[in-house]
Amino acid sequence: MGRQTEAVTKCVFSPDGQRFAAGSRNGVITVWALKGGESVTVKEHVRAVSGLAFTPVGDTLISCSWDGTIRLWDPHTGAERMVLQGHEQDVNVMDVSRDGRRLVSGSDDGTLIVWDLAAGATLAVLRGHNDDIRDCAFSPDGARVLSSSRGLCSEGGFTTLKLWDAATGTELKNLGGHRNFGYRCTFSPDGRWMASGAGDGTCRLWDSGGTEVLVLPGGDLHGFSPNGRWLAAGADGRISLWSIPDGAEAAVYEASAGKVLVRWHPHGDRIVLADDAGCLHILRLENLEAG
Repeated sequence: MGRQTEAVTKCVFSPDGQRFAAGSRNGVITVWALKGGESVTVKEHVRAVSGLAFTPVGDTLISCSWDGTIRLWDPHTGAERMVLQGHEQDVNVMDVSRDGRRLVSGSDDGTLIVWDLAAGATLAVLRGHNDDIRDCAFSPDGARVLSSSRGLCSEGGFTTLKLWDAATGTELKNLGGHRNFGYRCTFSPDGRWMASGAGDGTCRLWDSGGTEVLVLPGGDLHGFSPNGRWLAAGADGRISLWSIPDGAEAAVYEASAGKVLVRWHPHGDRIVLADDAGCLHILRLENLEAG
């Protein structure tokens, strides 16, 4: 597909699968049209891009950065539409609600903020982690937020996951299981499952109530397929596609240049690998049912 001048830090498909955006360590964001190959490049962030997301209808691209800002863009022209500022330190992660009305962001300051995207206003501040936020995700119905942190909890273990009420900011549950700080967390598309990856070298599957049901090798969690049947996870450039919820390994891919990011195409028949060399590779999943 293409190549960034520096290592790709985040990447994402547009909801219709027609565009692909990648952000890099130097703050540059490039958006490609997959048919024709035209691209738009923007650089307003002064530090690494730490998160990228399209709104559900695909008319806005949102980025967050270690420069402490969240920015909304026109993905066709690269014009900046809005800047959100509220965190006191680096913004590490974010997620957009399925209805496109809200965004949740997590920061080194240990807080999560739920934003009204139309007004650019803060709706709720979620406090309870005592170290930097590593990932966050809305449930498909938008009622809950799942977050991961690397901070120690009062009991002496590692606080890996917390479940929140998205409207009130109330902590609903503190999930255990991992023996090291958390990396990524996400919900399955139907909300039935939650998944987390951590520095203990495992990915874990949880039911919607927070009960652990499956432990998989490899701490790099790359997310569920669009139909929720497969979970991509791995470590050290190895990516496995696991059947959910039985945990059978359906396919394995090896990257050529170290640690990789993996993103599912919205149709579920392709994945994109972004490696440490700044290269982007599209893989068609010939042996899996689309989805």
